Amino acid sequence: MDIREIIREEVSKILNEEYVDGDLYGYHVTSKSSLDKISNDGFKIGSGRMQGKGVYAFYLIKDALLYGGKGNVPTVGDGVAIVKFKITNPSSMLILNMKIAKDVFGSEYGLKNQIDKKYWGFGKGLEGLLKLIRVSINKDLTMEGLIKILDKIENNNSEMNQRTFWSSLIPSTESDSLNLLHNGNYGIEYRINNPSLMLPVGYYNLGLDGLSDFTEFSKSRNIPDTEEYDEIRKHVEKTGEDLVAFKKRLEDKMYATRNNKEFDHYSNLIDKIEKTLSNSKEIDEIDLSVGGHGLKPGGGRKFPASDTEGGHSLNLSVSDGPHQFPYEEKF
Repeated sequence: MDIREIIREEVSKILNEEYVDGDLYGYHVTSKSSLDKISNDGFKIGSGRMQGKGVYAFYLIKDALLYGGKGNVPTVGDGVAIVKFKITNPSSMLILNMKIAKDVFGSEYGLKNQIDKKYWGFGKGLEGLLKLIRVSINKDLTMEGLIKILDKIENNNSEMNQRTFWSSLIPSTESDSLNLLHNGNYGIEYRINNPSLMLPVGYYNLGLDGLSDFTEFSKSRNIPDTEEYDEIRKHVEKTGEDLVAFKKRLEDKMYATRNNKEFDHYSNLIDKIEKTLSNSKEIDEIDLSVGGHGLKPGGGRKFPASDTEGGHSLNLSVSDGPHQFPYEEKF
């Protein structure tokens, strides 16, 4: 059976959510030993810089499943997990895949529109980006030339053209600051510079017999178990609403009320939520890049001299497709 058919069968067994009712999701491949830390403290940017700075993840569960199932992820002997997360603020993303961008941003999905809403170190929008490029990359680039490049990325939305934007059009330091969703070597990929945008939802365990049932993380896991937090904790446990969304609703209520007592009550709850969110620590996650051997970020690596394609996925031998993120030298 073709590997793509195997992946389709596995994916058909689960709820495949990427963009649903305004919520944007993704899937991060990791070691099972990292699950508690991710659940309690969120994600952390690792030491790898193979495709720039950020937390790497996948937009589609099938891509995460294929990558995690090939047997090339160091797991310290405890197996592979695929963590589902929610992007808490999709407007913070730069989405280079135009089909997904249109789903998320509607009529404002165009790359020029996305760029115009962001600050680029030398100013906001296209003018800021042009100044940045002129200072750092190409002093002779005109606005007309920049728009032609962006139009080419939109109209011929290939992986290579998308890569042009973040790997060669802008400086690496500016690229590293982005929260990207783009077509990559292994499917549609995230590279998130701000891990606080990634809210862990739950996880699947991946073994030789396939994918486990989905296990949801407790939404009240980070809320202190004290009386002063009772209202927040009970609300989250009852409704399942995450703290970021709850905080936004409380802010809307606070600014809408004309009652001083209600204003103070909402303000007090918001302060407690902000304290809870700020107390979340980033995880010291296992290094899952090839050659990492389960080392902590910053530990030594020894890249293999040569690699063969293929591996084992879902207890079936496969021989197609890449099985690792590319080395830095390939960029």
